[in-house]
Amino acid sequence: MQRIEEEIKKALDEEDALREEAYRLHREAIRAARDAIKRVSNGGELGEEIYHFRDSLLKILEENPVMHRYTFIEDALTEIAEALIFSAVMSGEDLPTPGEISIHPRLYLLGLADAVGEMRRVVISMLIEGDIEGAGEMLKRMEEAAGLVDAFVYPSSLIALKRKQDVVRSLLDRTKGEYLIAVSSAGYGRRFVSSEQAEAHDEGGESFE
Repeated sequence: MQRIEEEIKKALDEEDALREEAYRLHREAIRAARDAIKRVSNGGELGEEIYHFRDSLLKILEENPVMHRYTFIEDALTEIAEALIFSAVMSGEDLPTPGEISIHPRLYLLGLADAVGEMRRVVISMLIEGDIEGAGEMLKRMEEAAGLVDAFVYPSSLIALKRKQDVVRSLLDRTKGEYLIAVSSAGYGRRFVSSEQAEAHDEGGESFE
């Protein structure tokens, strides 16, 4: 009985140590991905750190198959996918393939859906600044990404995509409407108010007018 207990304890102790290390990397990777997205949104560089975290997490999964059951690792890789995709869009490049950024297609698709929200923020910022042409170009990229996200129909047991698809369609419709309002308004620019800003104003927030 003692030998059985020792064997089980050894295996579980090893897995627990791996889990702790993976969880630490997951937290740092998500922080790095979000920081990278902010930098890219402000015209900065993606940075090399995000690749380090991607490779470290993939190595853990490759060398320790048991770690696939910890979904927080996939959460971090999804955030990394979002940052890499968004960076490519902001650089004017074509959407990268899953293979080109070394991300599993399922996680790539989830990250792409999240990247649509970042593209919307860019469109709104450009409309506020009066850059209608730039907003139109980014809206085209947003439509491209949204169309790809919406092209797949699989059970949620394979990929939890349905809710993200609904959100992406809603964001795209709202952004198109706001873009058309800005285009048709003679005094667009700083006077353009997105729906979020209008809601904030209604709730007592600061007006952009």
